[in-house]
Amino acid sequence: MAIVELRGCRPEPLSGYLKALAVFRLVSTQVDPQAKGCWQGECFCLDSTLDSDSLLKFFLSTYSPTPLIAPWNGGSGFYPGDRRDGIDAILQTQEPRFDDYRQTIRLVQGFGELPRTDGMLLGDMLEVAIGGAKKDEEREDWISLKNSLDDTNVFPPLRQLTADEFTKYVNKLAKGSPELTSAKAQAKSIKKLVTKVKKTGGGSKAEIVRACRNRLGDRAVEWLDAAAVVRADGDLGYPPILGTGGNEGRLDYTNNFMLRLSELLITPAKHSATLLRSALYGAASDGYVDASTGQFDPGRAGGFNQGTGVESSTMVNPWDQVLTLEGAAGWAGGVSRRQRVNSPRLAVSPFTVSCSSVGYGSAADSDTSGARAEVWMPLWSRPLAFSEFRSLLKEGRADVGKNLAASGLQFAQAVASLSVDRGIREFARFSLLKRRGDSYVALPSGRIQVDFAEAADLIQELTPLLDHCARLTEPPPRLTSAKHALERTIFEYLTSKAPGRLTSVLQAFGRLVQQLDFDFGRLRIRLSAGWLDHLGSSSEFRIAAALASLRSIDGIFSYSYLQRSSPHHAWVGRDLSHRMACVASRRLMEAGRAGVPGHAFAPSPVRAPQKPLSLAPEEVTAFLLGRCNEGQIEDLLFACTQFDWSHVQAPRGWERTSRVGILPRDWALLKCLFFGDPLYPAPGQPSVSVRAEPTIIPLLLAGRVEDACAIAQRRLRASGLSPYRVTFSDSRHGARLAAALLIPVTQRRLLNAVLAPQEKVS
Repeated sequence: MAIVELRGCRPEPLSGYLKALAVFRLVSTQVDPQAKGCWQGECFCLDSTLDSDSLLKFFLSTYSPTPLIAPWNGGSGFYPGDRRDGIDAILQTQEPRFDDYRQTIRLVQGFGELPRTDGMLLGDMLEVAIGGAKKDEEREDWISLKNSLDDTNVFPPLRQLTADEFTKYVNKLAKGSPELTSAKAQAKSIKKLVTKVKKTGGGSKAEIVRACRNRLGDRAVEWLDAAAVVRADGDLGYPPILGTGGNEGRLDYTNNFMLRLSELLITPAKHSATLLRSALYGAASDGYVDASTGQFDPGRAGGFNQGTGVESSTMVNPWDQVLTLEGAAGWAGGVSRRQRVNSPRLAVSPFTVSCSSVGYGSAADSDTSGARAEVWMPLWSRPLAFSEFRSLLKEGRADVGKNLAASGLQFAQAVASLSVDRGIREFARFSLLKRRGDSYVALPSGRIQVDFAEAADLIQELTPLLDHCARLTEPPPRLTSAKHALERTIFEYLTSKAPGRLTSVLQAFGRLVQQLDFDFGRLRIRLSAGWLDHLGSSSEFRIAAALASLRSIDGIFSYSYLQRSSPHHAWVGRDLSHRMACVASRRLMEAGRAGVPGHAFAPSPVRAPQKPLSLAPEEVTAFLLGRCNEGQIEDLLFACTQFDWSHVQAPRGWERTSRVGILPRDWALLKCLFFGDPLYPAPGQPSVSVRAEPTIIPLLLAGRVEDACAIAQRRLRASGLSPYRVTFSDSRHGARLAAALLIPVTQRRLLNAVLAPQEKVS
């Protein structure tokens, strides 16, 4: 066995991957059934009985091409007016390697399902077209063409010629003559006429595909599985990597394939061997041809600004085109025959999902509407046989929960949760996008490692909201932007697995919730407590979670104060501190009105032995000093409103003591009035309930901290407590003090900073 590194077969572009697959498939099926292959670094390695020289000799001398045909397509070589150089060369050669191809072509030529225009006179075609015209304008065009063919002084009259005979007539006309100019204009209309007559006779595309599957050999059917398959509902399904059934616009892949075979193998040019070495091993070569590459290699598509000059031509290696299509013939999973009628239409192709416009530099929202699909090509490092690889393709699935992944974002979730077939180390992602007008390109959209992400299951909790947004008709631009930002951050987390990016995911989710204004209809988003385990080290998240966990007041939950459409909306003000202070005032008023003043600042009650999400008092210090990211706190607060706080408890280690700064005594004093629950000044002593003073928050917003603290001291003494006799000065951070009163904290160290020694908590 010899290991050959195919340095010309790289994971990117798509043509490079398919070339590797072609070599793997052809060697395994025609030379060495025990051959194995794998990806090492950036090239494909083949372990077989062939060394590098004998591999070249195999393709040049004994390789038998797969019979690639697409008789359901115009331009495939089976219809008048099609280019027939390649198909005629295969029919005329006597080389045994082309026996399957010749037999396949001759069988197809005898199909009764093919529309018959060969041998049909132009005049007869026009009668069919005129009779089948559905619009007056169309009928007038055909009558005009008929008159122009009748007026010509040619014998026999042009209307008595076939389409092929008319082409020969045009080729005989003198250059620059008026007759040639007129004939070229007629030729364009005749081409449309042939297409029109094709559609009015013969079988449908689906009937032609069924005929091919029923009557052709196994090797041709292998190609059909990759190009056009019949779904369970009877419709045709087209695997996206081969366009719409083996063609890309006017480019028919199969006809182009036959033409390249004739140039390389039947009447080989002098550069055929060096071109093959270049295709397989990346060696330098000349002899490239100017030809269209389709969507497989965007870098060689040509056109304006695609090269060193203003406009570049499409110089390609013809062996690249042959091997690319041979590889595409191997990208067939047989998935469609096992799918339900209502299964995703892209399930006809392995590892293929709808496009998500995230994860690549040119991503735009408009990509999803014009995109064809996404294909995720597996890269494996353990050598395996081609039969094993085919089994992998036949599974060809990635699961998100109990469902198949349907989009690029969901596929990334499946990879991060290891819900894909095992043995794959990495995926190369290709987005089939519309670029350069109506042309498609297989854009390399990055790689994703198959590694487990601990929080991948949490991402699935956000999917219902994304699906809800996708169903909205004409969503506002701000909502669309927020949805796209969430998808982008999710994809970045799933591909990088960086724990810090999970905070960005929940933050983007909060921005989307804010744009939706909680108008979910019947949709209920319920985040699980797992988010607390993963994000519990973030000060901003801890503050946001504690704020969102405040107890409901007479059925009014925390999110009601943030919701713009709610009658209890109080989230107003120029910055986060003023908005939090407004909510504190509103909660105080609502609690007093409901007769439950203690509920205004208390966290949600939980079942024993669960604990509420109160923070250590020292954790508020960073917020009071302005060292927190207030924008992040606000975004996370909106996200945290989607927890079911009646069933969420503080995870282990939640009650930790922060070492940031010293606990400010002015805030600690004020918080004793806005604690919510009764105070326990010392073990064994009865609890003390302290009534909040509504005037304190307006005083703080006005910067009168000294007056607010004096009122708090009097209120504590009136309740039977003995606070330190300290004089406080006014502060320009009064609004921040008022906002911090809303954050629920524990008593353990709060009272130590406020009460005189004889009443301290042990």
